[in-house]
Amino acid sequence: MEGYETKTYFKCRLTATAWIGDRERAGGTVVGYRTDDGALELDAGLGYTRSNSFREVALGKINAEKLTPNPEFDLFLYLKVSGVAKVEQHLCDLCETHWDAFKEHLKGYRFAGDGSKRGVVIFFLEPAAEGLVEEAWARSPSEGFALHNLAVSMVMGAAAEAVPEIEAGACAPLPTPDRDLKRRLERLGLVWNDAGTVSVQYAVMTHAPYCGGCAVCHLRASCPKSDIPRG
Repeated sequence: MEGYETKTYFKCRLTATAWIGDRERAGGTVVGYRTDDGALELDAGLGYTRSNSFREVALGKINAEKLTPNPEFDLFLYLKVSGVAKVEQHLCDLCETHWDAFKEHLKGYRFAGDGSKRGVVIFFLEPAAEGLVEEAWARSPSEGFALHNLAVSMVMGAAAEAVPEIEAGACAPLPTPDRDLKRRLERLGLVWNDAGTVSVQYAVMTHAPYCGGCAVCHLRASCPKSDIPRG
């Protein structure tokens, strides 16, 4: 396809944490994004509980704060997400015309315990945005892939707005939600599953303020850049 070299086009699900450039398919799902830079050292300010092999983030009595994310289109981020050095002009124009349309469906929330400065943020696109991507796929693979990457860039950009360390190149580790946080997510229509996804195509969930490192990430066992010893 014009503008993309030896690319395989596929529809996929973005989960809360991931890596840029390296993509791994698991049943049609792309499991998140991560930059090439190493994660920052772990900040042990959050409480955790053990559940199966994952450490659940424990926030106590949770309050939900509705956020107003307003990320700007970042061409550099878009290129990194796309895994290409350049994008043809007509695809750039397509992205620019759809950015505001996607933003109408962008939602953000912060969850934290009473009086706590530490919590978890989630940014996601409502299913209506997924419909715009599906329409693009129906027109052509190149347009579908372009708008898929635009949607990924939007939720990543929103997360970077809220957590500056992500914008600076740090990983955004995915928390393992406890029962209370799962219930809060369900009130938003988001169902968590242990693969590390929620029931929308495009979402990023991470600690806020920043709490980095593979040790606190739900995907540490499957992420190819995890620094946790295996076996």
